[in-house]
Amino acid sequence: MPRASLLSMSRQPRAKAFRGPRPMAHCLIGLGSNLGDRPDHLRRAMLALARLPATRLLARSRFHETAPLGGPAGQGRFLNAAAVAETSLEPVRWAARPLDLDLLLYGRQVVETPSLAAPHPRMTYRRFVLQPAVEIAAGMLHAESQWTVGRLLNHLDAARDAVAVAARDGRDAAALVEGLAERFGLGVRPAAAATSRPTLCRWEGERGAASFAVGSGRPKLLLAVRSSAGISFRHLRTMLHLPPHGPIGWIGCDAAIDPLDEACAAIESVWPELTRKPS
Repeated sequence: MPRASLLSMSRQPRAKAFRGPRPMAHCLIGLGSNLGDRPDHLRRAMLALARLPATRLLARSRFHETAPLGGPAGQGRFLNAAAVAETSLEPVRWAARPLDLDLLLYGRQVVETPSLAAPHPRMTYRRFVLQPAVEIAAGMLHAESQWTVGRLLNHLDAARDAVAVAARDGRDAAALVEGLAERFGLGVRPAAAATSRPTLCRWEGERGAASFAVGSGRPKLLLAVRSSAGISFRHLRTMLHLPPHGPIGWIGCDAAIDPLDEACAAIESVWPELTRKPS
């Protein structure tokens, strides 16, 4: 679905009633628009954020133009930006709105509800999110990974070109690896020869994958299937033998999105030069 172009002022989040003052939290917000007067839409969104009750806009990034990833063919290029705000409003999911606006970080809290996850489960591998965010919040902590925003972007720039897939059922991980290899024409470790393109493997525990999958260090993209919304990200890290800290691309968080399509979108976000074959 294409992201639309105008912030709906009637669908702003509202604070719930609390007993006593709610502590202020520093929030990182991502914004994007690809229709109409994109700069004007982003400026209007910033003004709308600044006018929220119990909220103060602290910083805003420059606008960054990026190519669309996923969605229908023929989309226009996006303008993306980030903002930091201080607020005592409760974190909520914004309802349907014409502008693409995401709550990326809510202070140092990990928020997991049926309708909202913060930190945003896909921000760790989205360069178009991290690049504007680093301008204004490089030292801000991503509470789930325990890495700063700046370190997350550095990881995308410097880590080995490899993708590892973790799932509670090894058959699910194997099926995703096979599907990704078919969609992008990528090799699967350990049989794949070294190339300039990323290679794929199943994640088989932190020590095993460090030697089997990528030689040394963690892969640039570590995807983990969240098969049940009732299990916290922290417990999933333990169950799937994932590193206790560092970026994870969580997929399967939205039942309406096919995990393979979500994994493909993650790869395209990290390696935009790769072309997905039609399904």
